[in-house]
Amino acid sequence: MKKILVSWIATNHDLLKRDELGEMKFTDKSFNEDGPHFSLYKDFGDDFDIHYLLCQDDENNSSVKWSKLAGSLRNRFKKQVILKFMSIDDVFSVGTIKGKVEDFIKYQLKDMDVEVFISPGTPAMQTAWYLLASELSHRTNLTFFKRRERKFMKNNSTPEKEIIRFEKSKYANYSNIRDNFRNESEYSISNTLITKSLKNVYERGYKLAGNNNTTILISGNFGVGKTHLARYIHENSNRKNRKLITINCSSYNEEILQAMLFGIEPGAFNGATKLKTGVFEQCKGGTLFLKEINNLPLRIQAKLCEVLVNKKISRLGSFKEIGIDVRLIATSTENLKNHCENGFFRWDLYYRLSIAELKLLPFFSMDKNERKDWVNYFLETTYTKLETKFISKIDKDVWTFLLNQPFKRNISELSNLIETLYTFCDDKISMADILKSYNESQNLDSILLEEIIIDHIKKVVNFCGGNISEASRKLGIDRATVKKNIKKLTLSKLLI
Repeated sequence: MKKILVSWIATNHDLLKRDELGEMKFTDKSFNEDGPHFSLYKDFGDDFDIHYLLCQDDENNSSVKWSKLAGSLRNRFKKQVILKFMSIDDVFSVGTIKGKVEDFIKYQLKDMDVEVFISPGTPAMQTAWYLLASELSHRTNLTFFKRRERKFMKNNSTPEKEIIRFEKSKYANYSNIRDNFRNESEYSISNTLITKSLKNVYERGYKLAGNNNTTILISGNFGVGKTHLARYIHENSNRKNRKLITINCSSYNEEILQAMLFGIEPGAFNGATKLKTGVFEQCKGGTLFLKEINNLPLRIQAKLCEVLVNKKISRLGSFKEIGIDVRLIATSTENLKNHCENGFFRWDLYYRLSIAELKLLPFFSMDKNERKDWVNYFLETTYTKLETKFISKIDKDVWTFLLNQPFKRNISELSNLIETLYTFCDDKISMADILKSYNESQNLDSILLEEIIIDHIKKVVNFCGGNISEASRKLGIDRATVKKNIKKLTLSKLLI
């Protein structure tokens, strides 16, 4: 197996050279013979076969000096030097930098024997390497190292490779810091696992992100990643520095949902003494994410349709129109066309929403190679999340199960299973562990059935405009049963 070296170009060290007076000068025609990369090649050039030299620039907007540096190293030391453009638009963002290198190291080079040279660079670049080194400390084929400059060595001796090692901390402080950095780029292009069946829909989503005003509808079963895709679109749009507000349409009754969306004027009804702005106003310039829009009450559907057409809203209790600047992304777990045909959803709103519709396929439709990629992904990310020992030993029959199980709750069910296994397994996962996890979840079907019942009752109550009596008649059950199964939310809570 060929040995790989990865490092960032050290701009202020590789491209510096002393002039005739001994002063340091910057030049793109000659390079610093005492710089970090020339020194590394001289001292440890036999330790690697291929060198990926990382450049912060975009390939289409890069200085020729980086190509000259790679060419100089290539010609001088007869090594395969590959200049890799990372397109870093913010060299001070640890999250952005870490997201870029994480995808490259964890996935593209996962089966390679890799050494990462932490060369001199910005504090953000240094921090990103250390965070990644900590997360991947279980990898036996991956080493991170640094070197001192020769001028700091006694008797001008050769600086050794100083291997970066980590010990598990018993305290949460480090984990919190790392998670903050991870969250910064959680939905960036480089840090998102996009398997082949998702490639097309994510490419379309990325294109839609560039159009800040197009309304987007994301459809798919529970657990296929609709929320993830919505956030991905927001984070890659020009609205990413503005708010992303999420509202689940199935979580509130009609009155509360209407007030949350459009706001309340003082005196709109008894108890409304304060002005309450709605989310359309609150996320000005940002993105409003409406989950399960298939459960949106009909009267609010009519009002939302007007908002999408006129780009204006009116608060409850007021006729004054307020202009808005909001991108709307909605998700649906059901076929909205069928809802329209059955009278549960307005055709005019459906046409407004489906201008750009993205459909996510269920997990069982993926082939085994793609499923295996997801299992490996969750093994990596869950290990990082829980700050526990990495589980590298998985029995063959466990793999057979994971690659053939339908997972009715899709990717989210797989993620939950992996987390359960990490919680109760030590260093190996056997089929007994799988069976135990499922046996301990023997009440799962009854729980899901209860969720389905409550969800259905909520839909009917919303459809009836919050009228419990009418809903109970349609459902064929008494009012007490409806009240018992619906979490009562009063408007007074909204006004607190």
